[in-house]
This record gives sequence, C-alpha cells and structure tokens, in this order.
Amino acid sequence: MTDYPWPPPHPGNRAATAGGGVPPVKDIAPPQPRRRRWLGVAVAAMSLVLVVVLLLSLNSPQEQPPPGNGPLTGAVVGATIADWERQLGTAESPTQEMADEGFLFFRRCPGAENFWEYAVVAVDDRVTQITRNDCDEAAMPRSVAQREMRQFLPRDARRAGELRNADGEPVVVWRSRALGRLLPRRQFRDCDGEAVARGTLSFVKAETYWFLGPGTCP
Repeated sequence: MTDYPWPPPHPGNRAATAGGGVPPVKDIAPPQPRRRRWLGVAVAAMSLVLVVVLLLSLNSPQEQPPPGNGPLTGAVVGATIADWERQLGTAESPTQEMADEGFLFFRRCPGAENFWEYAVVAVDDRVTQITRNDCDEAAMPRSVAQREMRQFLPRDARRAGELRNADGEPVVVWRSRALGRLLPRRQFRDCDGEAVARGTLSFVKAETYWFLGPGTCP
C-alpha cells in the first residue's frame, strides 16, 4: 500500500513537488480571463453589424434631387409655368390676349367669376412676379403674409434689407443668385428705372394682398 502525504502538498510548495506530483506554480498556465474572451466576441459582432449596414446602404436606392433648376424648382419666383401648375393646378386667364401677355391666374376664389387667389406674370415661360389675393378680401396679418410668402422665394434667397415704397409701406428686399443668373438684367430696376443688383426681389404687404417680384419697386 502506497503512503500518500496528508494533507496533500500545496502547489506553491516546491519541496513537496520536487519529486513529481503537482508541478510548480510557474509551470501552470494561468486561466484565460472570461472578460477578454467576451470582449473579442463583442468586437467581432460589432464588425459584422457594420459590414451589413454598409452593404444595405450601398444597395438601397439613393434619394435623388427634384428635377428642375434647384433653387428655382416648384411654385417659386423664377420657376416655369409647368412647375406652378404641378403644385397649384392649371393656370387660367380671362382672355387669350392676357394669357399671351403672360398674365396667368391660379385657384379661382369660391363664387368669384374673375378673382383668383394667385395672379402671376410670366416672361419666357418663367413666373417673375406674384400677387397673392385674400379671397375674403379681409385684412391679412403681416406676419401671416410674410410666412406664406417665404414659400414662393427661390430656395437660395437671402434677406438683403428693408425700405419703404411711395405709399410709405415697408418693403422687404431679398436676393437670389439663381434668379439673377436666370432673368434678364432689365427685370431688376428701382422706381426710377435705375438698375439694382441682379437677383433682387421685393415683398410688400398691402391690406388685402401681398406682392413679390424682381427689383425694388413693388
């Protein structure tokens, strides 16, 4: 019968392990920490997710800019009549002569024979000025008119100042580079017929309508 030492030798006791048995502590590989293993798995999973997201983004259809002239797309000053009709419906005109001269109207007021919500002037198939009428012929608050008018500005328009017209009404001046490149130079004049910066637009609010057009003489 073999006699085994009791208690068994501690792994750290070199004397007890000199003749075999449990190897010295320095020869025992420390166990791999679980935390490191989980970290490696997490990194691999995140890498896989990023690859999948990248592949999906490459294969998904990309949003395309709307057709047209960028800042002058939609029912804005400088846009085509077709752009306006797509947004506000078919243009009308009381007479063919007015239509030939570029006077067009959108959204006939309810119960009115010759009164429309929007009256525009078009030159070379481009809308150059807008008169927005209140169908109820009520006093539209200036803040409401200004907020509404902004929808009809070219997308690149920036406010450039304020002045007053001959009636003492405040006129807000805007400027659009895209419009300046598109419309003829003669469109941009002040009330004395003098040239102003290309792309200049003016907005004025009267009692029952507002007006937006090129130049500084609304």
